[in-house]
Amino acid sequence: DQSLLFQNGDALTYDAASGKYIYDPITPANQIIKRCAVIDTGAQVRIKIAKLDGSGKPIPLTAGEVTAYEGYLGQIKFAGTSTTVTSADADDLKLDLFIQYDPQVLDSNGADLNDPAVFPVDDAITAYIENIPFNGILNLTALNDSIQAAEGVLDSVINSAEAKFGLLPYSAINTNYVPDAGHLELDQVNSTITYTSLIVT
Repeated sequence: DQSLLFQNGDALTYDAASGKYIYDPITPANQIIKRCAVIDTGAQVRIKIAKLDGSGKPIPLTAGEVTAYEGYLGQIKFAGTSTTVTSADADDLKLDLFIQYDPQVLDSNGADLNDPAVFPVDDAITAYIENIPFNGILNLTALNDSIQAAEGVLDSVINSAEAKFGLLPYSAINTNYVPDAGHLELDQVNSTITYTSLIVT
């Protein structure tokens, strides 16, 4: 809650009545942090933060914004509390999928026959990822359920799923994955979707 109250570009003032540092005035337009997760690691408290782009997608704060937030944090946190702040690009998700589709609804590339600009499987994956709470869990069973519910999909199998953070290599996801950055995005270039039509004879 305190992180979401951070106002970029504004200085805190000490309020003698409450004995706390506050913003005066409160300026919602300067409250740039829209996503935050606080994790107690035992030795310290890790704080993951993000702002939103114009489409509502989480994106990292700039280096200057992080520095300003850390200054704010130093004034409001309990003395002696060790913290580390991270604000990073989304973790990458790489998928290898098998999709059995209805040829009356989709073409061999997964496009909607009525609207070739629409790809229901891609949209289902994106919608699932975007609905994961910040620093929430990606669950492969739930992801596959979302894919199977997409228009024109008769069956789907996740052959493999991998994720990575930053410059680290991809590692396999067995069941669940919590993104290190707090948020995820699909690696469109390296993901593979194989479409096979169901032909009734």
